[in-house]
Amino acid sequence: VHQHLFLSYPDHWMRGTFEVVASGTGVVAMVSGLVATFIFSHFGHVAPFDLAIVLAALGLMLLTRAWPENYGDSDISVLQTLENSYESIKGDPVIMLLGLSQALFEAGMYIFVVMWTPTLDETSTTPVSHGWVFSSFMLCIILGGTLYKQYLAFGGTVEKLMLFACAVGSIALAIPCVVQ
Repeated sequence: VHQHLFLSYPDHWMRGTFEVVASGTGVVAMVSGLVATFIFSHFGHVAPFDLAIVLAALGLMLLTRAWPENYGDSDISVLQTLENSYESIKGDPVIMLLGLSQALFEAGMYIFVVMWTPTLDETSTTPVSHGWVFSSFMLCIILGGTLYKQYLAFGGTVEKLMLFACAVGSIALAIPCVVQ
């Protein structure tokens, strides 16, 4: 957002930028899962992690050369920034509730992320291709983004969708608690 504003791009481009980023990261994540499966099957368990280290280092080098540092508003101190943020949260309970709902939902999702591989391994009678499963999850994220745009185009509201998403996510994450 800072870079978009700094380069004086038109405001209406922001939405498109976020759409491209969301879809692009989903596609990259899908491809990563498939590449990890290939690397694992040819070079062993540790090879996908070794490749991730190499790619992360290449990405770091590319970013440090091509992207200027974002220092934010350097006219105010970090402490003042934190105080301003605190006042915004205190002054508008919607900001706090949104952050709290996001944090709680993400906590559940991170528990799922940590537990899905051992759970699949323990319950499956055949070897599980984790890369394919991961790629399938990422495909669902891309489909969700596409359905979101369609939902809004038909007059849906973000608030109702958030309620629906939290309800469905809660039910989906609760199923393993009651089903063996």
